[in-house]
Amino acid sequence: MKNFLTVSAFICFNILLLVGVLLITTPSFSYYMTKGIVEKDVYEMIDSFVAGTPHADMVLDSMPETGTTVITITTDSSKFLEDMVEEGIMDYFSMLDGNVTVVFEYGGDIGTAVMTITQVKQD
Repeated sequence: MKNFLTVSAFICFNILLLVGVLLITTPSFSYYMTKGIVEKDVYEMIDSFVAGTPHADMVLDSMPETGTTVITITTDSSKFLEDMVEEGIMDYFSMLDGNVTVVFEYGGDIGTAVMTITQVKQD
């Protein structure tokens, strides 16, 4: 009986150790996997995401001399922006390098809504 308890404790310890290692290493693996994505691909993913949204337009302005890229998404209604956020568009913004700022602006009586994403790369 004593040997059985010793073996059981050993197995439980190894399982807990394995779970701990997986919990610690998985976030770092996923971080480095997203680093392998080229930003041009991320911009294309954002563009295709916006293209699937009715009444939404996207403009991408790149200023290489300052390392700044500005993405402006304009919609006819704040509801369309809210839908894009709920469907996961923010996940794409998190893949961009550097300092990324997202600003929401609502047009009030006009009904338009604008999301401006500014990316500033750091050297």
